Amino acid sequence: MNRKALFFLLPLILLPAVFSLGTALSYVGPEHGILWADFWRDHSFIIVAAGGGTLVAVAVLLGVLFRVNRRLYQSRDSLRLMGERLREDHRRLDSIIRGTRAGTWEWNVQTGEARFNERWAEIIGYTLDELRPISIETWTQLAHPDDMAASEAALEQHFSGEMPYYDFEARMRHKGGHWVWVHDRGAVVEWTDDGKPLWMYGTHTDITRRREALMAVTELLERMEQFSHHVPGMIYQYRLRADGTSHIPYASDGIIDIYGCTPDAVAEDVSAVFAVLHPDDIERVSKSIRTSAETLTRLHDTYRVNHPVKGLRWVEGIATPSRAEDGSITWHGYASDVTDLHHARERLQLAATVFEASQEAIIILDAEFRIVEVNLAFTLAAQYDRTTVMGQMADSTGIFASTKKQFADIKAILRRDGHWQGERWNTRKSGGVFAERLSISASRNEKGDVTHYVAVLSDISRIMERQQELDRIANYDPLTGIANRRLLSSRLAQAIAHARRSGTRMAVCVIDLDGFKDVNDRHGHETGDKLLIALAARLSSVMRAEETVARLGGDEFALVFSDLDSTVPFDRVLEVARQPVDLDGIRVQLTASMGVSWYRSDIADGDQLLREADTALYDSKRNGRDRFTVFQQPNSLIAC
Repeated sequence: MNRKALFFLLPLILLPAVFSLGTALSYVGPEHGILWADFWRDHSFIIVAAGGGTLVAVAVLLGVLFRVNRRLYQSRDSLRLMGERLREDHRRLDSIIRGTRAGTWEWNVQTGEARFNERWAEIIGYTLDELRPISIETWTQLAHPDDMAASEAALEQHFSGEMPYYDFEARMRHKGGHWVWVHDRGAVVEWTDDGKPLWMYGTHTDITRRREALMAVTELLERMEQFSHHVPGMIYQYRLRADGTSHIPYASDGIIDIYGCTPDAVAEDVSAVFAVLHPDDIERVSKSIRTSAETLTRLHDTYRVNHPVKGLRWVEGIATPSRAEDGSITWHGYASDVTDLHHARERLQLAATVFEASQEAIIILDAEFRIVEVNLAFTLAAQYDRTTVMGQMADSTGIFASTKKQFADIKAILRRDGHWQGERWNTRKSGGVFAERLSISASRNEKGDVTHYVAVLSDISRIMERQQELDRIANYDPLTGIANRRLLSSRLAQAIAHARRSGTRMAVCVIDLDGFKDVNDRHGHETGDKLLIALAARLSSVMRAEETVARLGGDEFALVFSDLDSTVPFDRVLEVARQPVDLDGIRVQLTASMGVSWYRSDIADGDQLLREADTALYDSKRNGRDRFTVFQQPNSLIAC
């Protein structure tokens, strides 16, 4: 009950008692002839009732007064507690503001009046006194012009109810001239009767370091994005969860080139990657992942991918694992398309295999003709140890030429034409001689500059031997080893040409053994063959090196003499034919008949000479054998 109610209630309580007492007193007294005793006798009930009413009224009044007083005390305690709470809240708020180092502001939106705390000014390097007079213009003049439009838009969203509060990050010019980033937050707490914003309260927080850190992180992320975008291949983070499932939380856009899927497709499940792995490689790749997870060693593997656009590609992946507290394992790595490199390696491996397996000796020289590599065939052919020739100048080994002058000529041709080829006799390290065919070619880079020379050396000794054997078979009699008809024709042509040029005399003789058939019939063909071999050797012994002994067939031989000035050589031939021959205990002695044809200017060719000598031979046999007959024109023969 308040004091106003007490003032209204008190007269109502006291009025009946006062009225009763006044009435009684007005009739009591000597002037009225009424005594108190009589009055009490006649009016005791009224007096008691009035007194009782008065006592009740007083009691009620006292009770009311007590309750009013108690409530007054309670109100005073409440006010005291409220004051203490307000002071405590103020202290806490002040502590929070100081602890957060927030600047505070109050703004009357309608009048522009503003109030800032000292920290608000301190954020931008001022004191409040330096900023006076303070108004909302203080803020607008210090804020960055480029931020004002966005700030006003944020305010309008708050004023219109679109946003429950105003929240904006802006730049303010510091007293030192640089810009400071502040986080500006606030809300309208009082509105006008017509619903317009009145008082708005908020804070300023210095977020310059945070913004700088954010800008640094943003710049770093941008660089990383540029790096991952421009670097060929894919940068990724692969995670194997504790439950055995796996995914790729991060992958650069290069994953499209490597696996043909987007980063989002594998963010929660890696199945899209394994779906394009070559079936023959899946188990091996999975095993490599398990081994890397168990041992926490680097994951390095090369495998095939069936790319949905590019087809079959080779991919190389390298990643390093780390284990998390939840049991998951994360790899950070890089994957690249190495298809071209793989094919190049295959070609290089093939070239290396060919290089080592080649039966041809291969020597690789640098641009200065220094030996940088040789294969096994070279060491076998030249009998040089690889370590002996490595790094040596080509002209110091004698491998390519017998003299430095010869190799200088080879180098000149190589620099001019880029290629040289020839055949020569070479000497092995052990001293043996072998025939070689050498081919040297220049190797050039993209600019056309010579980087290396590749020399292929073929040991053609066997070929030469085979060729000599073929020549022997083609040009020499297989039994006696002397020239056959084919070689005789060539030698005759050479002898005739020489005689024509020099004007000297030459002759062709045809010899036939007398009685050779009897030797064959009596002693056998083997003895006859031995006799022919012995006679061929004797005939060769009496001939000069430039002269020719040839077997025409059977026991018939042809002789080509050059530069003759007498018939003495003919007699010497008949003499060696007469000498006995011992053939494995069998003594054989025969004679020979011979026809001779001298070269004349009218001779057409060697065949004509042979025909004439053959004609003369038969005349020698008819005339008694063991003699020579010279063919004379016209058909006149001279026996000797």
